Amino acid sequence: MSQASKENPFDFHVRVSDDRLSVTFEGIVPADNRDECADALLEELASLKVLDIPEKPALLDLLSNAQADEDGRITNLTLVSGTPPVPPKDGHIEWARDFFSSNFIIDEKTGMMNYREHTGDPSVVEDELIATIHPPEDGQDGRDVFGKRIAAGKGKPVRIVLHANVKTGEDGGKLFAQKRGRLRFSKQALSVDPVYVIEGDVGLESGNIEHPGALFVHGDVQTGSRIRTEGDVEVTGIVESADINAGGNLIVRRGITGGNGHQITAGGRVQVRFLIETSLRAGEDVVVESEMVNSNVVTRGSFIMPGGRLVGGSVTAQGNIHIRQAGSEGIVPTRLAIELDPALARAIAEKESEMKRLRDSLQKIKNSLSAVKSKKTSLSTEARDALARLVNSISDMQATMHALESERQELLAQMRNRGRPQIIIQDVAYPETTLDIYTHRMRVRESIPGPLRAVTGKQGLELQPVSASPARSK
Repeated sequence: MSQASKENPFDFHVRVSDDRLSVTFEGIVPADNRDECADALLEELASLKVLDIPEKPALLDLLSNAQADEDGRITNLTLVSGTPPVPPKDGHIEWARDFFSSNFIIDEKTGMMNYREHTGDPSVVEDELIATIHPPEDGQDGRDVFGKRIAAGKGKPVRIVLHANVKTGEDGGKLFAQKRGRLRFSKQALSVDPVYVIEGDVGLESGNIEHPGALFVHGDVQTGSRIRTEGDVEVTGIVESADINAGGNLIVRRGITGGNGHQITAGGRVQVRFLIETSLRAGEDVVVESEMVNSNVVTRGSFIMPGGRLVGGSVTAQGNIHIRQAGSEGIVPTRLAIELDPALARAIAEKESEMKRLRDSLQKIKNSLSAVKSKKTSLSTEARDALARLVNSISDMQATMHALESERQELLAQMRNRGRPQIIIQDVAYPETTLDIYTHRMRVRESIPGPLRAVTGKQGLELQPVSASPARSK
């Protein structure tokens, strides 16, 4: 209560926090009647049936040392504290070195980024240590101010499936390469892919290629050819009007020219010099060194082409888009779009739906308990047993809700880690360039010089100078 009453002549009230881990005091303690105020406060705490109520001398010390405003009012003074649970630690993988980084090497002399060299190196030799698997650690339960257990939950083990050519050490916690090859980690599956090397072109002489590992082509992929691998594909030459389906990454040192009906697909990232009339889908980032013309790219990662022009076609990414030029003076329709990961959004919605179902069930149980509480002595033995089972189920349901909330927060963190979605255009955006971010759209009707970024704001899609904060709204 915030005002004096017949039961309590003092102007204070106490509150149990929503997480039941603290009881706080707010009010005025009269200097000339501190003793009686402390007695009333102890009586109020006792009526709440909380544990660990401080003795009167300790309570008086708390009240005396508390900070008060100019009116003498104390706010948010903690009188009773529970024990918060110690959260669990999930298991994790400790990689022996950087196998998978897609970051590019910076030339120390020029400071320029080398788009042909990555800091990560997936090549391994026989018996090389790949990783150490650390097991999960369970949390420690807490206690609320009423003495009830707050479940801490259990740590999640590492989700990893060992595929070809990976072996475990004697203790089972270390992973080693069984043979020389190229390391691949995709969809929680780890494998060392055998490498198939073609010294010339893929064409009539070699025939179409289907390989369970990684493929290196020291030549071109000629018109009408088909390549399918479970691992990476690297081509030193050009790919022309061919179909490629790489389970891992795809690197084409020169470029790709497509054609009607041909499809390029990679489960991992794609790095290519140029794309001409190409249809491409990628599971991770797409990096184009020079230009993309009349091509359509769909990627679950980011699209990166800060040194090139993008004319015609479209890019649809779930990460960010960074290019030098969008469209052309010839007014060629060009679309740049950032879309939300549908699988991630669906997983979050499923967690929230299950939590709502549990909350509704909990409320029904609490309502039932409240209704029969006054009649408990007249209940039959069977009814009392059923009531006891309901009470026990509350703790289990709360623990399940805690686990679901942890999983939901993990999914939200994945979304937040991608940062604020943005489309960056370094030099110029030409007319008939369409920019989409989630549900917001902007159509460029006249040339806009860069550098600029498109982001979502209060007014929809906004264009902002990259080096300044003021926005140029739609």
